[in-house]
Amino acid sequence: RGPVKELDLVIDHYSFGTYSDMLDKVQRYSDLAAKDMHEKGKKAYFWTPGSRGLWMFFRAYFLELGFMDGFDGFMISFMTALVSFMKYAKLMEYDLSQKTGK
Repeated sequence: RGPVKELDLVIDHYSFGTYSDMLDKVQRYSDLAAKDMHEKGKKAYFWTPGSRGLWMFFRAYFLELGFMDGFDGFMISFMTALVSFMKYAKLMEYDLSQKTGK
C-alpha cells in the first residue's frame, strides 16, 4: 500500500551468517527431503548419492556460474552438492533400516 519508488542503493543479502549455519541447513533439508522421498516410495542405490552430489556441484558451480562468486560460490556449490548427497544417503539408510528392522 502506498507509492513504490526505486532506491538508489545496493542491498546486500546474506543467506547465512556462518558456514556452521549452512551445515545446519544441510542437515534439516536433507532430513526432510529423505523422509519425503521414503514416504513416496523412492529408492536410492549405492551410486545415487555420489552421482547426484557431483551433478549438483557441477550444475551450481559451472552452469549457474557459482565460480564467479569466488570462495563463497564454491562453498554454496559444495553445500548444494552436500544436501543432495546426504538426502540420498539418508534415503538409503531409511530403506536399509526398513529391511533390517533397526
